[in-house]
Amino acid sequence: MLFPLFVVGCLWWWLAVVVASVLLIWALDRESGFGATVVLILSIAAIESVTYGGLIWPPWMTTWPGIAACVAGYVGIGVVWGLVKWYFLVVDRLYDFKVLRKQWLTTNGLTEIPPERKQEWLEWLWDRHCDWVRWAHVVDPESGTDRNRVYTLAVKPIANENKGRITTWMAYWPWSMLWTICADLIKRAFEKIQELCSNVMQRISDWAFSDFEED
Repeated sequence: MLFPLFVVGCLWWWLAVVVASVLLIWALDRESGFGATVVLILSIAAIESVTYGGLIWPPWMTTWPGIAACVAGYVGIGVVWGLVKWYFLVVDRLYDFKVLRKQWLTTNGLTEIPPERKQEWLEWLWDRHCDWVRWAHVVDPESGTDRNRVYTLAVKPIANENKGRITTWMAYWPWSMLWTICADLIKRAFEKIQELCSNVMQRISDWAFSDFEED
């Protein structure tokens, strides 16, 4: 404690905690594990230095069994949250992919992607999400020069390629969970509402113009 300004639980103490949490969530939103770690360490040091009497811990948390129980509980919840957050990522990726696929099919008047137009579809997708498509040059065996690009779909999330992101979710699960509830889940709920409303609105439009469909 260097400069005692307030005590634990007062309005200004909670305001400092909120500010620190917002900065931590900001770092997590940018998927910066290093930034989140720096913010956490500096925030704890800053809050500790201006809190009268320092942070107060329950007696059982100052013993080795208590510390071990806290660590085990934190890690356990973090692992579970990492699985839940990964599920959300996969579902969101699949939803966005289906939307783009439907958009391309509708634009081209198709219901399925013909094999002969698969490269055209993947090139279109690559222009919008280059991280969802991989490409390689095909070499002409006669001339030995590059002939054209061949695209392959790579939209499925790979866990081994997201180790840093998953570790950050687990390590900072309280803030990651808070941000997911406040942002992701609310956003997903409004997207679902918008989708339902769009269906109703389209039926109204179809009904209103039903007499002029053949014109």
